[in-house]
Amino acid sequence: MKIIQVVGISGSGKTTFIRKLCATLGKTGLVGTIKHLGHHRFLLTPDKDTTLFFETGIGISIGIDDEKTVQTERSTSLHHALCSLADKGIKYAIIEGFKEHSYSRVVIGDLSADALLSNPEVQDIIDNIALFHDFYTLQSLYKDHNHEELPPSPVISFLLPVQRSQTESLGETQIKLFIDAISQKHETQLVRIRYPVYRLEFSDPYIGIAILHPEPIESCLSAVLADIRNEGERAGLQIPGF
Repeated sequence: MKIIQVVGISGSGKTTFIRKLCATLGKTGLVGTIKHLGHHRFLLTPDKDTTLFFETGIGISIGIDDEKTVQTERSTSLHHALCSLADKGIKYAIIEGFKEHSYSRVVIGDLSADALLSNPEVQDIIDNIALFHDFYTLQSLYKDHNHEELPPSPVISFLLPVQRSQTESLGETQIKLFIDAISQKHETQLVRIRYPVYRLEFSDPYIGIAILHPEPIESCLSAVLADIRNEGERAGLQIPGF
């Protein structure tokens, strides 16, 4: 999932630009938007069932009509919202605001801030889309490769950090050897690894793995962990925690 953060002062034209961007990007993949409301709290419709349910203190209240789903969550985490979009198969996540976060930024107007692009046209975004941050979850990695949801069978999921200094000497071949060794030992389906996978909150790339295992997770977890450590060492990977 590509993240495109749009920042600018009030009245600079951010919303107009984002609407045009949504229309264009929507032709090539699913688009999701996240807007920072700041101190302007969104008012839930009084006395509606979904509002009354949410006011009881529950974590999520969902309402579904014949054309859309409306979801209200108690979480205010941007990272959580991005994970939710990625899990749903969103290809482009457009963030309006959240200037305190440093994703790949586009500045609209006269705001002084570090940015990938300043006052661009929509086509400028399209032409430079590869420069924008990638964001993955294990669900989105699996869906991207297999074009389906993770099945409801036992799943062992890992995000394995790889120190950046190793990436210069380690190539796709060594990474593939590591992946194939794990897969063959456990006769499992393995998510195709997108390497390097850049998690925005970390400076080092990660390898994302989801193992679909026929046995109860408790009975095979220790063996999987041991093989990740042993095969990682054999492939020349130094994986913290293993």
